Amino acid sequence: MSEEEFDPLSFIVLEILRSRDNEPIKQKILFQKIAFLSLRNFKKFFQISDFKPHRFGPYSAPLDTSSAQLVELGDIKINQNGEFEITEEGKEYSDRLHTQLEDEESKKMDEELENIINTVKEDFNDFTTDEILAFIYKSFPEYVEPSIKAEELEYEKIFLKMYEEGKIGVSKIAELMDWTYDRAYDFIKRNAKTVVLR
Repeated sequence: MSEEEFDPLSFIVLEILRSRDNEPIKQKILFQKIAFLSLRNFKKFFQISDFKPHRFGPYSAPLDTSSAQLVELGDIKINQNGEFEITEEGKEYSDRLHTQLEDEESKKMDEELENIINTVKEDFNDFTTDEILAFIYKSFPEYVEPSIKAEELEYEKIFLKMYEEGKIGVSKIAELMDWTYDRAYDFIKRNAKTVVLR
């Protein structure tokens, strides 16, 4: 039996879907953003993912192609809710890819990547499409092509809702809206249904 060649794009896709106890990802846009946020600190993986500006924020055609191939091979599937999830075959393939990480540097990088993916997925996997797009558009404007969607979003309303749901805090709203902390605090104080502590 010949040894499989290490496929870094498949490794990334499977690593993301396997994280947080195989928690599915709601949609393709969210998958792309979780991948972008997770990989931007890993030069090698970030480069091969080749994220480009797109009307929905950073987009990786190589990861999209790899995901589609993994669906065709049965390693991942799109369930009845339209969510991306790893299959048993995908877990086995992921295990085989992990055995190819033999040197200490690769193992350390894998552990760091796994920790970051878990954190990013925990923080962002429950975002709606508008929430993740608003967050990305404001955080990484260099990765956004002009789009009707970007112009249509009601950023203040979206961020207020996210604040009320505990997804972001006052400091993050200030950062995303390019406001001072006091301005963001006053905005929350005037508009939020919840009590704001300073």
